Amino acid sequence: MLQLIRKLFGTEHTGNTTPTSEMSDAELWDELLATVRPPRSKPLRSRLSDPQFANVHEWLKPPTDCPMAKAMMRSLIDVQRSNGWKQFAEITLLYEIGDESYDEPPESSVRGVGGLCHILERPGMICWRTNPDDPDEFQKIEITLNRG
Repeated sequence: MLQLIRKLFGTEHTGNTTPTSEMSDAELWDELLATVRPPRSKPLRSRLSDPQFANVHEWLKPPTDCPMAKAMMRSLIDVQRSNGWKQFAEITLLYEIGDESYDEPPESSVRGVGGLCHILERPGMICWRTNPDDPDEFQKIEITLNRG
């Protein structure tokens, strides 16, 4: 999934820093807080400290077992490293545990992705396969931004 995200957003790893795929959860968390700053926004560290986004903070914070949270941390770091914010127009994740899983994503992940969409001011979508007989059949949750 991470390779797909990198390909879609043109965020192949470059430079002399450790590739995010080789970083521990703690290293990902530290770099996420230290460096990620979307354009026209406060640094992610200050947004995650806002009580309104406590669920996002808890979803991302190590030790997290959620593969979606880890993929998001890696993707955000890669986007920041490559200065690819203009190409990062939407957050789209495919929730897939394994070949035999057709379950919905956990509610904590749905809330985490939703909160992250609002922090980053980008719409989002979470997709998952629902039919073992049709691998192209998906359910989806769309996350829109309410601008009032």
